Amino acid sequence: MTTIYMTHAVLTDSEFEARILPLARGCYQRSLLQGREYWSGSSLRGKAKTYGVHYYNSACNLIKRIREAGYQASYLYDTEEHGAKKLVIWR
Repeated sequence: MTTIYMTHAVLTDSEFEARILPLARGCYQRSLLQGREYWSGSSLRGKAKTYGVHYYNSACNLIKRIREAGYQASYLYDTEEHGAKKLVIWR
C-alpha cells in the first residue's frame, strides 16, 4: 500500500519513516517532509522570514540528501491548493 503524504511523498508509511524522515536534519526539515511548513518558504514568520535564504538552502540540502540516498525528488505545483509547491519523492 502506498500513502500520499502532505508533501506528496509517494512511498509506503514504513519506507518514509525509516528512510526519508531520518535524512532531515533539524525541526525545519522534518516539518517540510511532514507538511507542516511550505516548500516555498511562505509559512516563515517573524524573524525567521528575514533569514529566508538560509531556510531555502536548508531545503535544497535536504533534497540533495534524498537524491544521494537513491530517491528521485521533484517539485509539483498543486493547482487545487492555489499553486502550492509540493515535493514528490519516488524510487
